[in-house]
Amino acid sequence: MISSLFLGVSETDSVANSASSKDGQLLEDATPNSYKQVRPLAAKIDGKYSYKFSQRGVDEIVLPDNLDDSISFSTNRNEIKFRVSRHKNISNQSLKTGEFLTYKIDDHSSLIPLVLEDGSLQINTIIRSNLASHTYEYDFQLQPGSKLEMLANGGVKVLGPKALYLGSIAPAWAKDANGIAVQTNFSISGLTLVQTVAFDQDSEFPIVADPWFGFDMIDQAYWSQLWQYSPTLRVFPTLFGRIADSSLQEEAWSETISKTLAYRSRMTSKSLKVQFDCHWIAVRLYSPNKPSWNLDYLLPYVDIGTEIRYGCNYPANSPEF
Repeated sequence: MISSLFLGVSETDSVANSASSKDGQLLEDATPNSYKQVRPLAAKIDGKYSYKFSQRGVDEIVLPDNLDDSISFSTNRNEIKFRVSRHKNISNQSLKTGEFLTYKIDDHSSLIPLVLEDGSLQINTIIRSNLASHTYEYDFQLQPGSKLEMLANGGVKVLGPKALYLGSIAPAWAKDANGIAVQTNFSISGLTLVQTVAFDQDSEFPIVADPWFGFDMIDQAYWSQLWQYSPTLRVFPTLFGRIADSSLQEEAWSETISKTLAYRSRMTSKSLKVQFDCHWIAVRLYSPNKPSWNLDYLLPYVDIGTEIRYGCNYPANSPEF
């Protein structure tokens, strides 16, 4: 079933404009890894900017020219809608330089969505002064039986009817103009996601904060013959998979299985699973940019603590990880 995820604002006077080059530099400094994967602004057709994807959990992301319309995700999973709360009586200010779209929230903050190659979407909020709001709300409209669920490390899982996993929001983050982390967190009130950013008059502005919504945590997985403990399953996480909440390891493992197209019978190996868990728990933290997680079929099974001590390669490595 093809369905959509929508992002809109509650007011109708927002115009999307090209973001300033200064804002572009701000976003690059705040999130350099994701900035490298930002898709160029799509051509505008019928007042919309369409980004197509293949072999992803999302098929298309559409950014409107005007937020009278909605930002939408077309997926094969379910329908999700959410709206960004905004202040009233704002002016329409055009920003004509840069390569992104910006939507003005109020006189002190704006929203710049970044569409990434892995099919995720960073909904960046630029907080320009201490007069801006401390809270930013995203009102979800989901099918009956759906819910938002807080995760152990600050992220949020979006569940459809019968607990169908629809996607997630990475743990909240915010950085000031000097790249220093600003305290922030998510909370849930019914189907409303709230991000609170704890800045004050002494903070260095502008501050960047975002909910980062994603579907795919695994890009691809395939078997290789690398060494004596092979066959080796090479698992390539997406950028979103590298920063998704750590409590999603079972969802990420299920996705790994679904994207392993050969020798599926090997995927019942307890050794492969504990190696995957080790990479999800430890390698994402200590070596976050490692291109692939290599899971060796012939390595023996050990408990997760031992696996971590041996760098996810017991007994081949020394226990120095």
